[in-house]
Amino acid sequence: MNNQSHRDVFIIGAGPSLCRFPFDKLKGRNTFAVKAVGEYLPWADFWFSMDANMIEQRLRRLKDFLGTKILAVKEGFNINQPYFDDVNFILKDNVGTIGFSWRSDCVYGKNSGFSCANFAATHGFKNIYLLGLDFTIGGYWYDMNSQHWINPRRVNGELEYRRDYINECKADFAIANKQCIERGINLISVGGYIPELQSVSLSVFIDLL
Repeated sequence: MNNQSHRDVFIIGAGPSLCRFPFDKLKGRNTFAVKAVGEYLPWADFWFSMDANMIEQRLRRLKDFLGTKILAVKEGFNINQPYFDDVNFILKDNVGTIGFSWRSDCVYGKNSGFSCANFAATHGFKNIYLLGLDFTIGGYWYDMNSQHWINPRRVNGELEYRRDYINECKADFAIANKQCIERGINLISVGGYIPELQSVSLSVFIDLL
C-alpha cells in the first residue's frame, strides 16, 4: 500500500466490522469519512454525504471536523443557506442510473458510501479501499446497539425493505466494479462484505498499514 500512497484512498463507513478498528493508523492518508463517521473521525481529509435530510443538524454535529466537506445534492437543491458556508457541492443523480457516473461533477447511487467511491474514482484515485461498508441490518461501529432501519422505511410512498436495498446496492457495486476494471481502478472491500469486489481480510489490511 505504501508505494501507491498518493493513489490510495480509504472510504470509512459505519459498519460494525470496524468496532475496535485502530483508526489512528489511517491518519495522514487519503481518508473519506462517510456521513456520521465524520463526527467521530474529525481528522479525516474529507467528509462525504449524499443525504441532505436534516442536514443543518448534521453539519452542526460536524463543527469540529477539520477536513473538506462534500455534499452530493440533486439539481435545483437550495445551496444558499448560511450553514453551507464551508460545504462543497457536487451533483447527485440516482434516478434510473446504474454503476458510476464518469463525470467529475456528478455521482450516482442510492448509498453515500457508493457515491463517495464514485467521487474517488473520478478524482484520480486508483486503489479505493472500502471500510465499514458492511451492508448489515442494525448496528454501527460507534453504536453497536443501534436499531436503525431494522424495520421497512417508506420511500416515495412505497415500503422499502433493508434486504432489498442491500441487494440493490451490491448489484450496483458489481456494475461499478466492471467499469473500474476497464479503467485500471481497483475497488477493494475490506473484510469482503461486498462479494462482487476484490477483497482483503480486516486483519491482513491492518497488518499492511
